[in-house]
Amino acid sequence: MKNTILLVSLAIVLVLCVALISCADEETPDTTEYILIISSTDGGDSNCIPPLGCTCGEGTEDSGGLSVPEECLCAEGTEVSIEATPDPGYRFVGWSGDVETIAHVKAAKTTIVMNDDYSIIANFVKQYNLTISSTTGGSVTMPGEATYTYDEGKVVDLEAQAEDGYHFVNWTGDVDTIDDVNAHSTTITINGDYETTANFEMTGWVRNPINGHYYKVTERLAWPDAEAQAVAWGGHLATINDEMEELWLRSTFGASEPFWIGFNDIAVEGEWVWVSGEPVTWTNWDEGEPTNAGYPNITNEDVAVMNETPGSETGYGWNDVPRTRLDRGIVEVPEKPSP
Repeated sequence: MKNTILLVSLAIVLVLCVALISCADEETPDTTEYILIISSTDGGDSNCIPPLGCTCGEGTEDSGGLSVPEECLCAEGTEVSIEATPDPGYRFVGWSGDVETIAHVKAAKTTIVMNDDYSIIANFVKQYNLTISSTTGGSVTMPGEATYTYDEGKVVDLEAQAEDGYHFVNWTGDVDTIDDVNAHSTTITINGDYETTANFEMTGWVRNPINGHYYKVTERLAWPDAEAQAVAWGGHLATINDEMEELWLRSTFGASEPFWIGFNDIAVEGEWVWVSGEPVTWTNWDEGEPTNAGYPNITNEDVAVMNETPGSETGYGWNDVPRTRLDRGIVEVPEKPSP
């Protein structure tokens, strides 16, 4: 009987030991944790928003030109919110690196699921403004006439369309990165804030409805050569009889450059006359002009240009300059020449 009791006791002890060993085997295993390193390029910041199961803090090493990375230690399977914030003048492009579990790699605010150690980068790009305009006689059809914002390095198509009676001349302004400034269809590479103008000119004679005369511009010539061209066409360099005529000339041919007119004191110093012989009924000298101040090694300023300087009643005054200077001249003829 005693032996039986002893055997039963030993059996109970054995069962209890096995049970204890089984319970020990069924304890919860250690949680697996992964590291998330998040950094950004120039032009913005990035960060993670740690949920429960994550701890985050700034790293201590740089990342080859990137911002000081932020490190998060997260339990396996944790979904972590991440966010990229661009600086003024920059645009967020997308996430790069270990992006397999990022929900939306192009979204500035998204999530990443921690299934491994990950290192991700928020990428930003600098942006610049392109302002486009045109002179009288046409328009910029691509991309249009306004201010546009583009990423740095973007190659933008430019196309200018002339109106009837005009032709495209060139692009002016910030033109260093324009592929061909003399082509109406070309490209510009955006490496800064640019202002660019499409310039147009008339292809033939233009009639002034105020006096019925016809006008045309010469090439860039010295004043005597421009007047000789005007005579060959049947007229003279333009005579301006009143303010309305000058305003019409400026609106027709532009105010962005000086033009030869027929006013001069070649014959008698200080006695200004029109080369056409018409009486002087209107002048628009800028303040203090004419000065006959002379250029280096030149003593006589005996011919006039319009649109030379701002400040007069009509916006741009006349100036006396040497006749050897090269400018385009406005030719006036009483009747339209034959083709």
